[in-house]
Amino acid sequence: MSNIKLKNSDINVFPAKFSFYVNGEKIEFKNYETINFKIPEGKYTFYAEYLWYKSNEISLTINTGETKEFVISRMYHNLSIIFGFLIIIMWIVFYYLFQIKLIWILYFAVFPFIITFYYRTFGWKKFLKLKKL
Repeated sequence: MSNIKLKNSDINVFPAKFSFYVNGEKIEFKNYETINFKIPEGKYTFYAEYLWYKSNEISLTINTGETKEFVISRMYHNLSIIFGFLIIIMWIVFYYLFQIKLIWILYFAVFPFIITFYYRTFGWKKFLKLKKL
């Protein structure tokens, strides 16, 4: 038997259930929870799921006595929306406090929202990132 250790490094304020799949077999866990389980040796495909979002698939051959560790996290698009809001706030400060019209800077605020929109709609299979340590 081999050990599998799974961690979720997601920064999420709300309680969320994640699903981890081992050859299609579902294992549920909550955010910030670390789970350990044993599996027999063989070839396996791993991926994670959160709501309708999925992660990349990792295929491995596991031998007896091995310990594999996985970390699930979200892609960086969550930081991009914060960056977009910071640009908008910066524009408001310059416009209303200093009377400097930097309209062109608002164009940079559009890209983070486009990235976030992509990952929440068309890029749902790339929303999560599964990484083997």
